[in-house]
Amino acid sequence: MREKSEHAPRANYLGGETRPLFLLLVERFFLWVEKPITQILGTGLLNPLYATGPIAVFLLIIIGVTGLYVTFFYDFGFDVSYHSVSRMNILIGTRFFRAVHRYASDIFIITVVIHALRTFFTNRFRRPYWLAWVTGVLMTGLALVAGITGYWMVWDQNALEMMRSLVGWILHWLPQGESIATRLMGLGPKKGSWGFMFTLFAVHLLAFIIMATLVWLHVRRLQRPSYLPRVHWYYLLFATLLLASILIPAYLMPRADFTVLPAQLRADLLYVAFLPARFLRLSLWFWLGTLTLFGIALALPWITRPPTKMPQITIVEEKCTGCHLCALDCPYKAIEMVPREEGPYKFLAVVHHDLCVSCSVCLGSCSDDALYWGDVSATNMAEDVQTWVREARRAHQGAQIRAVFACERHVEHGARSYVGREVRRQENGTNVLVLTTGVRCAGALHPHVLTAALDAGANEVVVVGCPPDDCAHRQGNQWLQERLARVRPPHLDKTHADERIRTAWIPPNMFENAVFGPPERTRTWGILPRLGGRDIRILPPGGGKGIVLAITLMAIPLLLLIVFAHRWFPAYPPQTAYIEIIMDNPLQRLHSGALRSLMEQPESASILQVEINGRTLVQREITPEQVRKRQAQALFTTILVEPGQHHVLVRLVQQEQRRQVTLLDRWLNVDARRVALVYFLEHKE
Repeated sequence: MREKSEHAPRANYLGGETRPLFLLLVERFFLWVEKPITQILGTGLLNPLYATGPIAVFLLIIIGVTGLYVTFFYDFGFDVSYHSVSRMNILIGTRFFRAVHRYASDIFIITVVIHALRTFFTNRFRRPYWLAWVTGVLMTGLALVAGITGYWMVWDQNALEMMRSLVGWILHWLPQGESIATRLMGLGPKKGSWGFMFTLFAVHLLAFIIMATLVWLHVRRLQRPSYLPRVHWYYLLFATLLLASILIPAYLMPRADFTVLPAQLRADLLYVAFLPARFLRLSLWFWLGTLTLFGIALALPWITRPPTKMPQITIVEEKCTGCHLCALDCPYKAIEMVPREEGPYKFLAVVHHDLCVSCSVCLGSCSDDALYWGDVSATNMAEDVQTWVREARRAHQGAQIRAVFACERHVEHGARSYVGREVRRQENGTNVLVLTTGVRCAGALHPHVLTAALDAGANEVVVVGCPPDDCAHRQGNQWLQERLARVRPPHLDKTHADERIRTAWIPPNMFENAVFGPPERTRTWGILPRLGGRDIRILPPGGGKGIVLAITLMAIPLLLLIVFAHRWFPAYPPQTAYIEIIMDNPLQRLHSGALRSLMEQPESASILQVEINGRTLVQREITPEQVRKRQAQALFTTILVEPGQHHVLVRLVQQEQRRQVTLLDRWLNVDARRVALVYFLEHKE
């Protein structure tokens, strides 16, 4: 039976609605998806979804180390680049490191996307979170740039199609596109591919360096940022990558050939999804959608509806003793200790409201009633709880009273109907009365708030908060756990250091499991002891069995990702054939006599014509000034033809004098899925 309490003076310390309904529904869906993983693992310490940020940084380190190693075996140039990668696939060591480099990159982009989604639905992207959000979006974009250039550097069939895709965009959007396209596609027979491949490498490396720099900026506003995950994740990630690299070595497509149109391609859909889009004639929509998505993501902190205005933190100066505890516990550097100008204490706490996210974690740090969150302090919170428990004890003689404190996420996903109500249950023949209080974060609870409930007559106190490493306000559950363990001030009173205070760090959609389930079941979600901010245990609860389960749960999705993200897709249709003409300067083909004949009429323009089988397909004017300087605009044209023989004629025509100079007159035999290349280049190999 659930009744609205008539005795509770106040049982809701959430400060108002902080998230729109849409975000709550998104998180509810993700929690539903995570629940089976939660139940299989039995501990949040083995759930990779709770450590996506540190795991992404650790993967970035793996990518950097393995990338540096394979660079020592890499050469620059179209042919030599491909052959160097081929050699890597032959040697066991380099083959393994190349596979780890590739698969770590895949896991990295997935981890970053999941981290962004969790940040989004927990409403941690608006001010003052905007810096972390924007840098995260920029890192995602740079990761895609690094991935694209990394695949390009192999110089296989995929890389050549990337080049053709780039050339298509250059021709369509840039005023001098033909000149640039001629330089790029003319690298096949010309010297200069070394410079192009080195440029790709430089962009690849620069993107990685900027990403690494943005990691520092990403966590700049955080107090004690967790750059690296807990120790056991090192072994889990290494084991997963090792398993994937051994079972499925990184593939290598055939060498790039400018005369070949492949029937099918195999590309990483996480990084080069634009290739399938190109062959489906969806390139424009793909890039418009991608750029629009990134633009919206960057602007999200400012274009979305702000949450309800939350209570502000204020400092009562005459009560502040300068103990530094609130400044140390604040997750976002919003409280600073400054020297006092006068008074008995050396320091005074000052709040930077532009950095404060109103998490109220600092409430649990202050024992002097010097800190208020709106009109709430730790002392009056304790008085409210004590009054509620005392009145409930009088009204329900003989019932076992369980005082429950639930963090905001638990209230939103399971405890809302319990907050401020008296819930009566029968447990093993005993009447149990559950009184639930909602708080912004478990870290907002000062130990004497919990002991006040016990002193007022509660038989048990249960604090229900987020799982380890998944606290919405970073370390609130950690701080409370350490306060209750008497390893972090303010300490729990020794007289109450018994089994009557229980914590349950459990997913937000499992509130009832924490409150009404077996206590020993929820204890497995407890936080690992730490030493100097780092774990002192290698294995989390669950031991070897939990590790095996975690590796399995990580390896299976990765293997599926490798199989489905690196799939073959159709490229060029069977009867496709092209004639490609590349001229970096048509006038360089003219001998001196022909050039003089064109210059005899200085005011008469010439027309460059390209004919296929007697049909003029390209016409371009060449001005007298260009003739005098012997420098005309580059020509790049790709003509779709039927497989078979075709007559190609390229000529300059001066219509007023009815003169013409033939630059090319040739029959070309073009096979299906082939390109007949016609190069007019100034410098060949």
